[in-house]
Amino acid sequence: MTLSPDESNPNIDIIKKLKLLLLYKSTNPLDRARHAQRLLSFFESIFTSGSTGAIFLYLLDRGAATSWLIQVDLEIPEATAYQSMKRLRAMKLITPEWRIPKQKGSKGGPRPVVWALLDSSVEDVARAARDHQRAQSPNYRVAEKLV
Repeated sequence: MTLSPDESNPNIDIIKKLKLLLLYKSTNPLDRARHAQRLLSFFESIFTSGSTGAIFLYLLDRGAATSWLIQVDLEIPEATAYQSMKRLRAMKLITPEWRIPKQKGSKGGPRPVVWALLDSSVEDVARAARDHQRAQSPNYRVAEKLV
């Protein structure tokens, strides 16, 4: 029986997904409680900071991205993005996967790094690098403003 007849309510979907996370193979209530506590602690450590939580969810969706793409897409300051990425790296949730090669006409400076969740695929990393290079293109930036 569903108390809410509105199946389009996004909260119902969230509740269903959280129930899946809470599934634990043990029938021992103490083990299940410990599992739930670890899960809650994990969520608290990520979502204590709104920007860290937003970046984590962004990476869950995309798999990988450069910090510049994250800053632009989430509209957050550079320092905030780097601080949140540092926190996620310290938690061992993300790892630097690839440095994007120097572009023609680049005046130097550090090369952008593609950051990826631990379970990201090679395709996720390649897509992030491609998206970064496309977003750096002046033609793309002009077209994006028009759309």
